Amino acid sequence: MHSTYATRDCRQAPSEESNANIHWIIRSELDTVPGQAVLAAVIESGIPTEGLYTYAVGEQALAAGVRRYLANERGVPKNDISFIGYWREGRSSPS
Repeated sequence: MHSTYATRDCRQAPSEESNANIHWIIRSELDTVPGQAVLAAVIESGIPTEGLYTYAVGEQALAAGVRRYLANERGVPKNDISFIGYWREGRSSPS
């Protein structure tokens, strides 16, 4: 799992029962586009894709970018990738 935070103080430890392998990615600048560093880390990770199920959530470009990369570049079936863009950078919510 790749997870991004604005500062090191925001990190949370997984439960003791968890066998998760977490890669913490700290944004270098607070004005960096959310998710950009995580997307780059996923692309650079060389994660094995056989039997991979992915759940990508966050800023729209992150979620869609992870899905696009895994499906188009790594051959992961689209049915094995769930993605949700909770917001879009630079757009305000409807009033």
